[in-house]
Amino acid sequence: MFKSANHIAIYTTDRDEAVKFYRDILGMDCKFELVSESDGIRIAMMELGDMQIELLEDPATLAGTVSGARSTQNHFAMEVDDIEEAYAYLKNKGVEMEERGIYSVPQFGPDNIKVAFFHGPNGERIEILQYVR
Repeated sequence: MFKSANHIAIYTTDRDEAVKFYRDILGMDCKFELVSESDGIRIAMMELGDMQIELLEDPATLAGTVSGARSTQNHFAMEVDDIEEAYAYLKNKGVEMEERGIYSVPQFGPDNIKVAFFHGPNGERIEILQYVR
């Protein structure tokens, strides 16, 4: 019945600035941009590998947004080959990393991982992770 996960959606205050961040800093491709004819929401679909992120900007200040839709996401994660290199790259680009920095999460399921968190241009929380085998 259910085939696969397709995308996550993130509300933005400025779709164009969000596209620049996801494209220029995180290396995602912009598959398309449009304005929804039904409600005027400005949409951009970003893609990196199998991950798709739908960036949403509602010029009507999100008055019609379903209650809780803007606050239900904790974070999404992007896998990296070398977390120290990715961390340094993001800091060099002026991205503010969370205070804890890089830390280990042992026994994350069957694996051990190293993680670090930062925030996108709209406050969205993003994790980078490296599997440590």
